Amino acid sequence: MRGLLVVPKEAIEHVKPKARPKKGGRKKKWSKMVPTREFDIRGHGTLIRIAIHGYERPSAQDYDDANWLNASALVAISGFRAEFSYHAYTTDLARFLDELATLHSTLRGTASLHSLENDVTLEGRVDSLGALHWTCTVQHPQGIGAKLEFGFSSDQSYLPSLIAQLTDILDKYPA
Repeated sequence: MRGLLVVPKEAIEHVKPKARPKKGGRKKKWSKMVPTREFDIRGHGTLIRIAIHGYERPSAQDYDDANWLNASALVAISGFRAEFSYHAYTTDLARFLDELATLHSTLRGTASLHSLENDVTLEGRVDSLGALHWTCTVQHPQGIGAKLEFGFSSDQSYLPSLIAQLTDILDKYPA
């Protein structure tokens, strides 16, 4: 299992990457594959990218089992970068999309994405002046691993793009 490693960028700039395996070597994990869909939350000096790589159990018949997605999270904030795999639940994404749409239309309230396993928690709220403030927590491995808690401000102009990206994801992977 991969752990979350958060190291200041300056501390690793001198490290050379390992050589890639030769053809016929190790197979890529799904987290290293090109995502089918992704969404970004951007703000001042911050990028959170959630990439969806497909259903965890494409042939599952049970509603709960059939709605888990293979996902990866990238968090890049000033001085830190973290990337890890996790499982997203389509219902959580749908709830987040509904809350974002309301937040965008009313410029009031909050929109939250809480993964069932608490590896990714994002909450955006609009203040009285219309500024968007995010509080975030990422943890890997879930429940026991390294934990990064941070906040940042964003502009409401990012909301239409975020809503469109989530709509595209849920069109491909409905809840």
